[in-house]
Amino acid sequence: MTSIKTPEGRRLWVPVFSLALAAFIFVTTEVLPIGLLPEIAKDLGETEAFTGLLVAFYAWAVALLSLPLTALTARFERRKLLMGLFAVFIAGHVLSALAPNFATLMLARICIANAHAVFWAIATPIVVRITPPAMKARGIAIVIVGSSLATVLGVPFSTVVGQHFGWRAAFLLIGAVAACIALVLWRLLPQLVAKDTGSFKSVPGLFRNKELALLYLQTMLAVTGYFLAYTYLAPLLIQIGGFSDKAVPLFLLLMGLSGICGSLFATKLAAMKTKLVFILPSFVIFLCLVALDVSLVHLVTIVPICILWGGSMAVLGLLFQSKVLEIASHSADIATSIYSGIFNVGIGSGAFIGSLVFNKLGLHMTGYAAAAFFLATVFVSIYSARSTRAAS
Repeated sequence: MTSIKTPEGRRLWVPVFSLALAAFIFVTTEVLPIGLLPEIAKDLGETEAFTGLLVAFYAWAVALLSLPLTALTARFERRKLLMGLFAVFIAGHVLSALAPNFATLMLARICIANAHAVFWAIATPIVVRITPPAMKARGIAIVIVGSSLATVLGVPFSTVVGQHFGWRAAFLLIGAVAACIALVLWRLLPQLVAKDTGSFKSVPGLFRNKELALLYLQTMLAVTGYFLAYTYLAPLLIQIGGFSDKAVPLFLLLMGLSGICGSLFATKLAAMKTKLVFILPSFVIFLCLVALDVSLVHLVTIVPICILWGGSMAVLGLLFQSKVLEIASHSADIATSIYSGIFNVGIGSGAFIGSLVFNKLGLHMTGYAAAAFFLATVFVSIYSARSTRAAS
């Protein structure tokens, strides 16, 4: 690898790490309400189940906006486009911090979602373009680790900030960090003309690709299942597990750390040419979620559950994204924007279904409901692997 200590290394890798840090704050802000549900709900006079919709509607906005906004900005020079996205992102966080009520906070998060929708469509293709061919998987992994660090450091740290200084301070802090990242990227990211972005005309062809369509389905099922339970981790730990609210950031940290380890391990799995690699992590998460309710009351059981749950989901995330880029390299931005949209459909659906399960069936049922989605993911993965073998 080119050393980061040399001028050439700085030109190559500092933008990659900066994009990883950008991924860090984008993921942090999307799931920030998860760690601060009690604080936000109390301040705005809403229930925790209803406040969880801040995650759901944000994700749905990203899902709806990803494809049209990516297509509309397809011809924009990438660095200037990133600066515009950061401007919208920062403005949304200032508005979030000043929000006098739930409706204003929701509006601010929809504003942020506009930037998020395009960022995830272009970030990974940018990394692929600025790294050497032999380093592409490593470059993608760095960005994925950046997003995993959001659960390791971003969400737990913002939860601590919110608990001590108010949830509004957490939003302001993310906005300030975003401004610093934007300055670094403006200075060090090379100008990149739009290339291999695809267009609306690419969409039908992408969905006619059976392998890619099944991959999108696996993504939606897995992400829905994950966020169905993960969105309500704080009340699960406090109300069922009997832990204090101060323990919530520690469990989020634990899941995030396991996510980093999973991402690093997944770089080796991504090089394998068998689709069976999707089945094992899906089945592990299924088992974890089936055991979630009974494991919450004992530290010795909930800790390994969180480690396996977080680590296996990180493995799946990197495998999904790497496979999308491999299958649809000719329309990378559009294929990635569809992936981002579907991923966020999963986040929003998971948070929304989790809210319904929470209200109608009880908080303890969220783990079992989430497990059903991962069982479906396992079946789709098996079918996809068999279809691929038959086609070859």
